Amino acid sequence: MNVVSTIYADGRIEPVHATWTLAQMQAFVGGYIERVACTVAHRALICDEEGLLKEKPVNLEATKLVKPGILMDQGLRGDCLMVKA
Repeated sequence: MNVVSTIYADGRIEPVHATWTLAQMQAFVGGYIERVACTVAHRALICDEEGLLKEKPVNLEATKLVKPGILMDQGLRGDCLMVKA
């Protein structure tokens, strides 16, 4: 998958522009991946689908990018990726 940037839970955002495998994305987020619709055109967010259960910190920057209408009561958790949709 074409990764555009990394969005860390500590607020850092770094450009990537590389193709990652499923295994690389899972290693980065620390678990099974979940794809979430995003407000940026032609992009999606990838996060750990069990981030809340694992009590990972809220990723405020990634949560701000979640498309309106998607239920994210407690925000995206942990480090996330932005990918080409």
